[in-house]
Amino acid sequence: MRTGLYGTSTQSGAGYGSVFKLVHNGDTWTYVNLHDFGAGDDGQNPIGGVTLGSDGKLYGTTSAGGIHGAGVVWEITP
Repeated sequence: MRTGLYGTSTQSGAGYGSVFKLVHNGDTWTYVNLHDFGAGDDGQNPIGGVTLGSDGKLYGTTSAGGIHGAGVVWEITP
């Protein structure tokens, strides 16, 4: 049985944070990168938790970036 855990990090290869999934398969966990936040309109530095919507999409917030530089509410499809 495959189970997973979704989360965010404030640091990533691009330096602005990421959304990830850890997949448990037997005795191991596998890291799956779902999104790296960049210097664009998608936001920077995710904060808070990740919410899995009834539509299967992930939702969360960032503390910076976006059109006005004050953060965004983001949505991705895992």
